[in-house]
Amino acid sequence: MSLRHIAATKRARPTFRWDVSDHAACAAGVAQVEAAIGTIDILVNNAGITRGSSLLKMSEEAWKRGARC
Repeated sequence: MSLRHIAATKRARPTFRWDVSDHAACAAGVAQVEAAIGTIDILVNNAGITRGSSLLKMSEEAWKRGARC
């Protein structure tokens, strides 16, 4: 969906940004999203890499290493 389409249909979608290398910022960002729109249905993680580990099973240290690459 393009910004032009959103503007034409007046169906604005909020966007949220935070530093994914900072665990506290991620927790605060998720809380901000949930407060604004409810549960997260789709998340685009456009940063970092994983090294053979599921995102949900990563330690905080592994997350930080991946986000800094």
